[in-house]
Amino acid sequence: MGQPPVSPNVTVVVCAYKIGERIRPTIEAILGQSYSSLRLLVIDDASGDNTVDVVNSFDDERLTLVENDQNLGIIDARNKGLALADTEFIATCDHDDVWLPNKLEKQLAYMEQHQDCGLVGTYWTVYVNGKVDGVRTLPHIEPNYLKWSLFHRNCLLHSSLLMRAAYIKKYKIAYRDGLRFADDWKLCFDFARNCEIGIIPESLVSYYIHGENWSVTARDNMLGSGVALFQQELPALLDRDVLEEEIRTFFYSVAGGTAISDNKTLRMVGGTLQDIAEANIAGGACRKVEKGYIEETASEIWWRVVRTSAGTYGPARLKLYKSPATPNTLKISTFEYCTEWLKACVKTLVSNIRN
Repeated sequence: MGQPPVSPNVTVVVCAYKIGERIRPTIEAILGQSYSSLRLLVIDDASGDNTVDVVNSFDDERLTLVENDQNLGIIDARNKGLALADTEFIATCDHDDVWLPNKLEKQLAYMEQHQDCGLVGTYWTVYVNGKVDGVRTLPHIEPNYLKWSLFHRNCLLHSSLLMRAAYIKKYKIAYRDGLRFADDWKLCFDFARNCEIGIIPESLVSYYIHGENWSVTARDNMLGSGVALFQQELPALLDRDVLEEEIRTFFYSVAGGTAISDNKTLRMVGGTLQDIAEANIAGGACRKVEKGYIEETASEIWWRVVRTSAGTYGPARLKLYKSPATPNTLKISTFEYCTEWLKACVKTLVSNIRN
């Protein structure tokens, strides 16, 4: 990309806490980007270990270390990073994730081609105990489809995000208190509400899962934060009051994979999913193809929820897939239906024997 300009165009914010040597690959990957006109801002949140020494071992004028006198917590530390950034673009990376060398270059090219886009992410590769567990992708990448996807999964990895700073200022976007384990998800919702969002369909981030990850050690807290987030987002989307129990059941079953024991509650989840899909279609000025993608995915999710409940509470739950006012347009072949029926029979039989 030629010689970088004197002033950096991107600030990369990394919040560090008690990470020690494991932050080294993260920093090396950022400073080794093919797009080199960047400023790396590492905010150490009063780690008290050797994290600061590791950061200081890098001799690169693009790297700035900010040491908090006391622990602020992840939300305040991230907001501090946003406030200190003074470039056109802001990228985020968690302290133990690693970028591929051309990540920023590809994202900046995307932003150049999509001037109305305020935030763009990428696919990512998951490593569990050092081994590849798979690449996290989406079946479709249209902007309205991305917005819909936020209502059933956090489809934009925090370490993959590149944001326009002007949109952050214009719409007062920040990491929100009370959502410690879903603050990045809320950030994406706030961008999606005010501008276009995008994703590059290529894995450009390596995401490492180990025993100290929040996703491993704090799953219940993460689910709780997700419920709190949807308590903010769903009433606004659906333009109606949504009971906490409806939100909790929906989130735990759709995002958490929890089986539902009774038919009435299971139908309620299907109805909520249908309402969310219809609201996204109506509010997003969707093209016909996007409308079809949303309807298709909603049906796939509903079929998965029904199968999960049937596998725990009996195959008769499968019949609820065709309940009125649920997203049931996906055609289930006789062979697939019978196969899932037999699977559910076996699972429930084994469970009953064990109990």
